[in-house]
Amino acid sequence: MKEGSAEMAGARREDLMMKIPALVHLARLGYAYLPRKDIYRDEGTNILPGSLQAALERINGREISPEEMHSLMQELRSALGTPDLGEKFYRIVRDGWQGRKLIDFEHPEENTFQAAAELRCKCPSGSFRPDIVLFVNGLPLGMIEVKTREQARGIRAEYDRMCARIRNEEFRPFLQAAQVWAFSNDRPYDPERLLPEDGVFYATAAWTDFPLHPFREMHPGASRGLPPLNPEEERIIRADNGAEDPCGSRKLRREQSPRTPTHRMLTGLFSPRRFLFLLRYGIQFERTAEGGETRLRKRILDCEQLFLLAEVKRKAGRGFRNWKIPRTGAAGETALKASLIHLLRDLYAGGRVYWILSGRKNLLKMDAELQTCGLSSGRRGMPEKGEVVLMEPPDDPLKWLQEKAERNFGGRRVFLAAEPLPGAAGKGLRGRIAKADPKAVLIGTPPENRSEGGNYTYLLECADGTLYCGWTNDLEKRVRDHNQGRGAKYTRSRRPVRLVYFEEFDSREEAMSREWHLKKLSRAGKECLIAGAGAPDGKKKPT
Repeated sequence: MKEGSAEMAGARREDLMMKIPALVHLARLGYAYLPRKDIYRDEGTNILPGSLQAALERINGREISPEEMHSLMQELRSALGTPDLGEKFYRIVRDGWQGRKLIDFEHPEENTFQAAAELRCKCPSGSFRPDIVLFVNGLPLGMIEVKTREQARGIRAEYDRMCARIRNEEFRPFLQAAQVWAFSNDRPYDPERLLPEDGVFYATAAWTDFPLHPFREMHPGASRGLPPLNPEEERIIRADNGAEDPCGSRKLRREQSPRTPTHRMLTGLFSPRRFLFLLRYGIQFERTAEGGETRLRKRILDCEQLFLLAEVKRKAGRGFRNWKIPRTGAAGETALKASLIHLLRDLYAGGRVYWILSGRKNLLKMDAELQTCGLSSGRRGMPEKGEVVLMEPPDDPLKWLQEKAERNFGGRRVFLAAEPLPGAAGKGLRGRIAKADPKAVLIGTPPENRSEGGNYTYLLECADGTLYCGWTNDLEKRVRDHNQGRGAKYTRSRRPVRLVYFEEFDSREEAMSREWHLKKLSRAGKECLIAGAGAPDGKKKPT
């Protein structure tokens, strides 16, 4: 009985100190709160048909017949039931349905943004209730889980529950509909802590375990200029969630501040304009061949990459025609390239995007990368064949522009070129292109020959016989640092250490996720991996 009372008290505290302030903050951002009694939804998907139909008619400027609405709902249900991580559903949301927009990405004010609390996701085998569900035009595109700062391992427990739900096919429609999942215990992000236990994180759907991106606001002052709290909206939110009116205490006022880690995340990811930008450009689907089979992976860009794309849009909007893109982390680079091409094609509608690379090897590599994201590439002399033209540096840009395939093109050309490009043709290339085509947009990208270290999860055997688990993107250097006392605090007093096992991954998030799971293994489980008895296919051991 006492245990149940303690759980109820904890849930109550979570509502008062985290969920309700988050809902009030979302109201300040422009989300209309949906009281439980007013929610009419499709039980199998949690789509709100009324909101969706009203938005479709407003955005597209024409009425939607009952037959058309029925057909759309049937297609959305079918898409969400397909085991494709929500790719078919996402394409409909982003690109539209039968020539009609479901979301107006260019004009956020034309869309309807709504939030609901504890909306049940129910199927025959069970149910779950996310703390907050966010709707855009009646489509449940965001899920938010909030925990109090005092809840030990709250995010890890929620992560484990979400991983278990992913494996349940009956929950698939709800999880594939939500394009962004956010988790917060209202603590600031600590880069020294590699496990998702404290901080604010976001992710998207995956087949099994999914990497968590730490949220970091890249634009100072993003929380400034919010409208004041609306007392009536706050009263409705509190009444619907069984809470008393705020007592005005100092602690409660802090929970309503726009500067708490949770509210900074809500502003940074889910303010209407940013949420639409993330939905449109921050998500990619990659298909890669592994072991004779095609593997589908859904990527969501990290904060640094999203900020980079936002800067590209800002500079293009201000008429910049010559600038450089900074280097970002290696994780999700292919997805970032695909998103950058999508963005540039939208910004310069009717134009062409050219990516200049040195050497056939780099051209083939880029072509293969873009194909994993479903992009086709054209070639010099056949630029109309793809979304982006891959080419080597032209020796004479003016002569190249006079070729048949380019001579009659009157649109804007956008050039992406690594800097510095090797060879004589690469020197001063941007200047020569600008002289040959004064209207061209020239964007410098990081050097092609950047060192792309892997991402590793590793096990060390310490001098006292204990095992230490960590991750790194430079395995040799990290082991050396441990032995020189510059590694983790744990190994500093247990030197020398010896590398006994490691696994390599494509991205930092995958390595961090694997580290978390290895740390949960027993000593016997780790020894099985070291011995090779329990290592999955493709994992590597030091020789």
